[in-house]
Order: sequence, then structure tokens, then C-alpha cells
Amino acid sequence: MTDKEIPDQVIQVVLTLPDRELAGLSVTKLARILKVDRFKLSRQFKRQKDMTLECFIFKEKMTRAAFLLMGRSIAVKEVARRLGFCTCDYFIRKFREYYGIVPGQFREFRIRRSGEKERRSGLKDRRKKLDRSKIPGGRDRRKGVKDRRKEPKDRRKQEQA
Repeated sequence: MTDKEIPDQVIQVVLTLPDRELAGLSVTKLARILKVDRFKLSRQFKRQKDMTLECFIFKEKMTRAAFLLMGRSIAVKEVARRLGFCTCDYFIRKFREYYGIVPGQFREFRIRRSGEKERRSGLKDRRKKLDRSKIPGGRDRRKGVKDRRKEPKDRRKQEQA
């Protein structure tokens, strides 16, 4: 394996590891997996990716934490345990430093936001199904208001005067 291939191999290994193995991952363990000297591994990764290997592993843990928190079934404590944080408080502190919001609020925000998207997409579908041109007289039955999109602007001004 050449020096240029090392960072790409590291990224591939880290991204394919399951949560339980990522939890205990260190530079030494990663070097053992790739059969490379740990100092060379760290140096090459830093040189090519402009971040330390520890920072990359931490970012991957935070990304997975956010993904796990999007579902409602896993508790924050369980997410912290799965990703190898020593305490739930430490996980919450690190999560807040990284995302700027605590995990519970992150989860509520994501759930609320996904619910709004579902409702909005449902409204859009209903709006598409309603073809006002097929309504007799061009009126919207729900409001009893004439559809003015097809009328010229001059006529609208005359009616307002």
C-alpha cells in the first residue's frame, strides 16, 4: 500500500465498521487493521486530509450519533453506550460542542421537521389533484372565490375601482 492510498483505506475501513467496533477504535487498532505503523498512518492522514485521525473518528461517531437519534426507538444513553462514550453526560457535552444543540433537542427538532415535511408534501399532492379549470365558473369551491390567475391584470384593476 502506497502512502497516498493510506488515507483512502482508513476512510473506507472506518465507514464500514459497525457501531460496536467504532466505539473502541483508536489509531493503534486502526494501524493494526491496516498493517501500517501508527505514526506513519497518522502523519499521512493528517498530510492528505488536513485533519487528525482522531478528529476523523470523532466526526464519524457524531455523524452516526445523529443518525441514531433520528429514530425514536433508541435512548440517548444507548446511543452514548453504542458509540463508546464513557458516560452519557460526556456524550451530551461533546454532542452539544459539535452540533450546538443537545441530543434530546436534536431528536425533537428532526422529528418535528420530518413531520412538517410529510404534512407539506401531502398538501402539495392534494393541491396538484385539484384542477381549478375543471370547476364550473372557475371558482374554488372551498372558498367561493373566483380564480383570478387567468384574467388579465387590467380587468382586476377595473373591478377593484
